[in-house]
Amino acid sequence: MAIDWKRTAEYHNKSINELKVYFKKYSKSNKKIFVICDECKYERLIRYNTYQDHGLCPSCIQKGKHFFSKINQKIFEKMIIDYKNGLSFRDLSKKYNYSSATIYNNFKKMNIKIRSKSEINLLNLPIEKIILDYQNGLSFQKIAEKYNTTDTTIMYRIKKSGIKIRSISEALKNKKISKKTKKIMSASAQGISINEWTEFISEKNNRIRGSIEYKNWRNEIYKRDNYICQICGKIGNGDLNAHHIKKFSEYPELRFEINNGITLCKKCHSKINGYEKKYEILFLIKIFDNKGIKIFGD
Repeated sequence: MAIDWKRTAEYHNKSINELKVYFKKYSKSNKKIFVICDECKYERLIRYNTYQDHGLCPSCIQKGKHFFSKINQKIFEKMIIDYKNGLSFRDLSKKYNYSSATIYNNFKKMNIKIRSKSEINLLNLPIEKIILDYQNGLSFQKIAEKYNTTDTTIMYRIKKSGIKIRSISEALKNKKISKKTKKIMSASAQGISINEWTEFISEKNNRIRGSIEYKNWRNEIYKRDNYICQICGKIGNGDLNAHHIKKFSEYPELRFEINNGITLCKKCHSKINGYEKKYEILFLIKIFDNKGIKIFGD
């Protein structure tokens, strides 16, 4: 694309030599010049930096009039490989000495898939630093804030790198949780909204276990079983627990039901922890004669 120095000099009201010296010094100047486009053959008034970067007028660039013949086939094949390996159009431009627009339009013309903005952002993320931050205990959210992206993007990159994702319990280990977060977690566990939440389950359970009604229930269980562990036969002396046959947490309506309790020593009570369902029938047989008596209602 040739510059019409005569018209350009008239346009700027300067001599041709003055302009040549100026543009040589300021190669990225945005001053306008008159050129004859190699593609459309029209004379155009364009910015000097456009002339330097593209070699075509803006009209031809918009129409995509960059033909495959502009780039040597072997070079173009190498460009495709480099592009798939993560190089940007700007990187390719520097490496092969073609303008970014020329490379872009060649790719479009040959139906080479162009990376989306999100894919470009993924490539620009320093994955090694991200993995190191994650292994040092930073959350997806904190890493995302650090690198100005989303936590979903960070999680995707870490997963793709084959790094094991921490479980919720691992993520919360040795981490201070705010009272507000604890309330939200507690409400979720109770199956209610945060607006309906009144207290933590543990606080509620401790309050119930410390109530007179609970103490009376426990004493009634001990009296009925003669203060003897119903598994090993050990006699009390302050080493007993009143065990809920139907779990305290799952059956709140049976918490003070005498027939839902059985006396166990602390050692036996500890042994059945986690196996409560297996012992339900055995404990109920201990309490009743197993002659078709209705145990809990209908």
